[in-house]
Amino acid sequence: MRKMAKSLVVSVKGRTFANVFTQPIKISRIMKKILTAMLLLAFFVGMKAQNEGPELEYVVELKVKCEGAYQVGQTSHGNRFVIPIVGGTFEGPKMKGTIIPGGADYQLQDNEHGRTEVEAIYSIKTDDGVNIHIRNKGLIYTGKDERQQPVLFPYSSSV
Repeated sequence: MRKMAKSLVVSVKGRTFANVFTQPIKISRIMKKILTAMLLLAFFVGMKAQNEGPELEYVVELKVKCEGAYQVGQTSHGNRFVIPIVGGTFEGPKMKGTIIPGGADYQLQDNEHGRTEVEAIYSIKTDDGVNIHIRNKGLIYTGKDERQQPVLFPYSSSV
């Protein structure tokens, strides 16, 4: 048997799991084979998940009541706007309820690059009394290439 390092880090589907040991541990040959098999399985499961698109399921339709937008001002990343969420309702096949006042839709307009980052942060309450906090992020892109086709690029959130 040989001694293993003091920490073990495993990454599965983009998530990292760390197990830190205070003292070295001894691993038998059987345990090494089991760990190797688990890591290979995690790798191939992660690869399969990356190649398949997400499965979507309809959950609810929200009817959100908003107040008028106000401008926070120009930042180094663009022009910031806030649209207060003051209430509303939602309904779907398995739940329905109300939108709790106090959330907002935050927008950061970057006219130089023809895009707007949007982030809605709000809470809802189901008819059976469960509170759910929601954060939606998205990107609106209005730029076009020389053929007047929309240009797609990776999303990167600014601070």
